[in-house]
Amino acid sequence: MRTPRHRIALYVAFALGAYVILLLSTAGYTESSIRAVVRLTAQIGVVLFCAAFMAAPLRLLARGGGAWLLARRRQLGVSFGMTHALHVSALAALAVSFPDPFLAERDVPSLAGEPVATP
Repeated sequence: MRTPRHRIALYVAFALGAYVILLLSTAGYTESSIRAVVRLTAQIGVVLFCAAFMAAPLRLLARGGGAWLLARRRQLGVSFGMTHALHVSALAALAVSFPDPFLAERDVPSLAGEPVATP
């Protein structure tokens, strides 16, 4: 029996979708629930990103220890992309639905794209 090509991506998409639906149905569409979605997608995205880009070095360092990750690196990258898309969507929903607290925490230079470190 042949397995789907992007099984990990489907699992991640299903789990994130189920979490978002469950959270919004129980807590409602509030600022705190949208911020919870933003936090979760950021945390899962970091794990997926690190897993995808550490696969080759782990295999070299651990002598085959990262073989499973290396074989599924593309799936992990696609999963990261889906998580990132949901993260950006949640940030956009936060900015549009609750603009005052979202924009009040930012200063004008950060919105304009000024570099963090200035001489």
